[in-house]
Amino acid sequence: MALVRWLVILGVVLDFCACKNSQATKIKTDLTPVVGSSCADATHITLPIDASSSQTFSYSYLYSPGNAKSASQPTVIALPGGPGSSNIARLKDTRGFLPEEFNLLLIDARGTGCNAGTTLLPSQYSSSLHAGDVAAVIAAERAQRHIGQVILLGHSYGSVTATLLGPMLPPEKTIAIVLEGTLGRAFQYGERYEVYIKRWNKMIDDHPALTDILAGPDGDTIGSRIYKVMRGAPIAWFDREINDIIKNSGKSGPESQSSLYLWATSSVDASVPSDAPKPHLGLTDAPGFAEIVNCRELHGFKDEMIPDKQFKMSVVPATTDGCSKIGSLDQPYDSHKTKLANPIYYVHGTEDAATPLKMMQYHRDGQKSSGVQISALILNDHAHDISGDAALWPCLKQLWRSIALRKSFEFQGNDTEFQNTFCATKTTAQDRAPTSTSSSGTAADGTKISTDISCPGNRYCRDGWGWLNDGDGGCSASSSSWKAEFKGCSCACG
Repeated sequence: MALVRWLVILGVVLDFCACKNSQATKIKTDLTPVVGSSCADATHITLPIDASSSQTFSYSYLYSPGNAKSASQPTVIALPGGPGSSNIARLKDTRGFLPEEFNLLLIDARGTGCNAGTTLLPSQYSSSLHAGDVAAVIAAERAQRHIGQVILLGHSYGSVTATLLGPMLPPEKTIAIVLEGTLGRAFQYGERYEVYIKRWNKMIDDHPALTDILAGPDGDTIGSRIYKVMRGAPIAWFDREINDIIKNSGKSGPESQSSLYLWATSSVDASVPSDAPKPHLGLTDAPGFAEIVNCRELHGFKDEMIPDKQFKMSVVPATTDGCSKIGSLDQPYDSHKTKLANPIYYVHGTEDAATPLKMMQYHRDGQKSSGVQISALILNDHAHDISGDAALWPCLKQLWRSIALRKSFEFQGNDTEFQNTFCATKTTAQDRAPTSTSSSGTAADGTKISTDISCPGNRYCRDGWGWLNDGDGGCSASSSSWKAEFKGCSCACG
């Protein structure tokens, strides 16, 4: 009933400014809008503040159709992490690992990214309300016949949104729920940084020369960058960066200390627009979405890390609780309270410091009793952002096409093993010679795929984990591998 009311309100055109001015007690989010063309390209609609209120606010999201420009293709609903990150600002990055034919809907939470500047009460920021906003957006786009079947993609904090959003959507119109860097529950005190602390302390122990560098004039800047990179970088890559810092620290010229400062202050990938500025914990006079969700739902303390004299890292004492004026973990998130009805695909790195592997395992354990199809891809030597590894994008595209067909799998291994299992070859489409088959192929998970079509070296085809669009390689409605709901053929190339 709540969702129905939301949809009714969607059709009512109200004067948002008048509504805003009448609420003198509202406070402004502490974020500024994302700068650039992304927000200008976004769609703007009116949403209710909550299901029991007639108040509304302006909400922005970005719909990006695939190259097939067809609602029959799956639409990936990309849910932002953080909390507080902007997915609209990361259109290019998200497109990189998704199949080109898939449609994409990018979300920014209320009060963040392209929705920054919204004036709401602290009680009007929560993960559940955020999920309700997304449900209303999906319904609006579906009413416009832009999208049909959807796949929810939640990365990091987005896995919380995806978990809460799943039961709000018609299960028959949701193909799957993909969770990367899954957050299964609220952190206990100090637990949020336990992996960071272990890795940092090991780094200091393994590289004694780093202590002097961190004590130098650029130490704070370099240390801050190391901390940020540690979030997503596997140990092997991270150690190379540390070794370069040590090697270059005493040199002159282009490899001088100033080059370290430039490295420390540069963006990891300047070609990808950065997220909106993050709110800072402690702004209790004007809390925003990120601060409220962090304090009330995710960890409940301002448990930042601090260094001692030897640059070892530890958690600040619990007495320095920075969330007490907002609500310190009074609404703790627990994925076990939500049962999902659609296939779940977990993607996780064994070296994830932001959402340790045990968080994914907790989430998975809670869903087993639901009897849904559960699959997991665990990559060794990977950290928090597997989809951000451009070297894996060609293979990830094939994996996503398998997910669209609800194929099940269970995998843990390194990059090479992953590529050999799911892509079968690292060669490009141009390198593959045309082949044909009229019997059946075998997918990497052992599933038999019947096909009577010619299967050339198509960029959408990788040994049973592939996909052909209508007209590609003889794919048509008369082919045995034709999937009516997606208007295309699964294929098994020899």
